[in-house]
Amino acid sequence: MKLFYPKLGKHKLSCLLILFAGIIGNPETDLFAQSSGDSLTELPIVDIIASRLDEYTIGLNHEKIDSLSLTYYRTSSLASVLGDLTPIFIKSYGVGSLSTISFRGTAAHHSGVYWNGFNLNPANIGMSDLSLFPLAFFESVEILYGGASSLYGSGNIGGGLHLKNLPAFYKMKKIDVELAYGSFNEMEAIGTAVMANSKWYSKTVIMGKNMLNDFTYTNYNVPEPIEERQQNSELSQYGIMQDIHRKISSDQYVYLGLWYQKSSRNIPPTLTMSESKAWQIDRAFRSSLRYTKYFKRGTVNLKAAWFSEFLHYVDEISNIDSEILVNTIMSELEWKCEISGNLHMNTGLSYSSTTADIEAYNGDKNQNSLAFYLMLIHEMNFIPWKVNLNMRQELIEGYKVPFTPSLGFEGKIWNFIYGKMNFSQNFRIPSMNDRYWIPGGNENLEPEKSLNEEVSIIFKPMNMKKSLNADISLSIFNALIKNWIQWIPSSQGFWTPENIMEVRSRGVEFRTRLSLMTKHIITKINLGYTYTKSTNVHESHSLNGKQLIYVPLHKVSGQIIIETRFFTFLYSQSYNGIRYILRDNSESLPAYSVANVNISKGFKIKKQQLRLQFDVFNIWGREYQSIAYRPMPGRSYKLGLRFMIN
Repeated sequence: MKLFYPKLGKHKLSCLLILFAGIIGNPETDLFAQSSGDSLTELPIVDIIASRLDEYTIGLNHEKIDSLSLTYYRTSSLASVLGDLTPIFIKSYGVGSLSTISFRGTAAHHSGVYWNGFNLNPANIGMSDLSLFPLAFFESVEILYGGASSLYGSGNIGGGLHLKNLPAFYKMKKIDVELAYGSFNEMEAIGTAVMANSKWYSKTVIMGKNMLNDFTYTNYNVPEPIEERQQNSELSQYGIMQDIHRKISSDQYVYLGLWYQKSSRNIPPTLTMSESKAWQIDRAFRSSLRYTKYFKRGTVNLKAAWFSEFLHYVDEISNIDSEILVNTIMSELEWKCEISGNLHMNTGLSYSSTTADIEAYNGDKNQNSLAFYLMLIHEMNFIPWKVNLNMRQELIEGYKVPFTPSLGFEGKIWNFIYGKMNFSQNFRIPSMNDRYWIPGGNENLEPEKSLNEEVSIIFKPMNMKKSLNADISLSIFNALIKNWIQWIPSSQGFWTPENIMEVRSRGVEFRTRLSLMTKHIITKINLGYTYTKSTNVHESHSLNGKQLIYVPLHKVSGQIIIETRFFTFLYSQSYNGIRYILRDNSESLPAYSVANVNISKGFKIKKQQLRLQFDVFNIWGREYQSIAYRPMPGRSYKLGLRFMIN
């Protein structure tokens, strides 16, 4: 497909059910407050109502990506910021191509991706392509590590991503426009308009992006290494997100979210192919509606969503022309209340229905599910600890879904030392492709099950200077996953999924955040390291003890951010250890480390704020592959100009 491309290249037991603990408040980050050369901008105080993610994840590690870092990645995808700024491995097929997430040695379909509390993973494949999610659409990116099926249901074995946008009910008008031009003829435009008062909050974000993506690389997969230019790699993407919040009264809120996006991309050849004539169109419309009612000692939420996902894939060489349409309706009723001064409850029910119109299924297929959940938090009187018990039972057509409880503890151990621990049972039902794909689909598959444990120790020194803050954590995790679904060759000559694997994933996570504030300079240092051993545990199997493919033993990420009156400097570097590409671990891809630099300067002219930004990606020009035979670009550049009118 020839893409269009411009030449320029959260009461007693009388309280009952609720729907989603809405987050109300929290003004937008003033993106220029610390980089314009003026004093910090003081924002109005707005109440924030905690969500399930904030309150009922006791014992789990919960991380929010630094808002300043998000600012400088606005013209990138969600995959890029996670790969660069977190110790999570992103399995990327290339710039603009399929990018999936791997938490703690699990697969992409063992992770949930949520927008406004609704799972974005389509039921047909059970995972999300993070390259399709523009970071500019989201103000908050939060990461929940570990098993959370008791909170969110199927698929939350390794971890989850939670994408949010938060309203601010005070009078304001903002226009924000950002333009960027980069290597390989990359052009992007982002426009944001915010209008709000004490009753309404409206935010509109529009984005468009085009790139030729025709970088050069060295092909070592031929007798004589040769420099080549990537072909059939054009990308075009545009979308719009609309958020409307209405404060009906001081105790009632309504929210409507609309998100439309279309991406068209050609699929370049691998290093083992002479050419590619494949292309793909992804089109999605997502809508979310929420009503929140606050009581003296509780909250009720009602919410609903409709997601429509369309994919059209064509490979002219292999004579493949496939269209996929998946529609999902979701609804939830949730109730949170304070039973007593130190006992809180969150309970509710949710329902979802998915219809998949896919030619390979030989007709439309439907999947319905109903879930009941109960969550309790008790604050202990004799020690400064909290205990959290979550319970969930899902009813899904065709499956006996396991009961999924979790138990978490956290609190102070001594002085500035805190502890956490969590134990959970989790599950994932097979995707619709696993069940219905012809040929090969297996409707007799069992849900995957896991037992997860983790223990953490956190250091938060309080006797340090006011200008110096530190937060250091060390976690040990372990998960045993049974009935892991694996596609294997069948005697009929095609591949079919079977519950044949049992996997144990264990490891260590280390994270530290340091910030030093002086009169004129703010310095932030973030470091993250993950050691993950994820192996097959079949005792009589030839693959026993072998590391799973594409799960690096070591992943390191680090950033240093320096803010002065005159400019902001961000340096990020990530390291990914070797990844085995064959199940017997006989072949691997070498480790690689990639560094990026961002330098920006803010200006203020009356009510207008302007920022000039320059990025250098892969500054050291490393040659590497995240996925075998998929080259990645060397050093590249991007220049951005952003201005905002208040």
